[in-house]
Amino acid sequence: MKILLLADVEKLGKKGEVVEVKNGYARNYLIPKGLAVEANPSIIKHFQDINKIKEEVKAKKIIKLQAIAEKINRLTYKASLKGGEIGYFGSITDEEIVDFLKKKGINIDKKAIVLEEPIRTPGVYDVKIALGEGVNAVLKVWVVKKEE
Repeated sequence: MKILLLADVEKLGKKGEVVEVKNGYARNYLIPKGLAVEANPSIIKHFQDINKIKEEVKAKKIIKLQAIAEKINRLTYKASLKGGEIGYFGSITDEEIVDFLKKKGINIDKKAIVLEEPIRTPGVYDVKIALGEGVNAVLKVWVVKKEE
């Protein structure tokens, strides 16, 4: 029996694939569990149309994310830390970077910022921002000693 998989099934196939299985396996396990439906031309066409729409939406989302990434790549965030002879006080955190980007009209979640640890010393840093769908941006962060 030919079936259309509605979910990934181990050792059988991935969602959306049409596979041939024994009648009993399809009728007694896959179809009742909602893992598959019997494949006929109308169901296959319907599923292909849904996948095409999903791919178009994903492509539009990627284009928007790439535009945001280009904006971020052109920006430079200048920050300052108070410092003395024994070291620096405070740090530059992902929340500060999110606030900076919001002021520039870019709204992202702070979880998107890939910062292993807060920036605590002056210097130039490239901060990676994972926007999703495999699109990443890099924000250049300049940290200087605050003049008192």
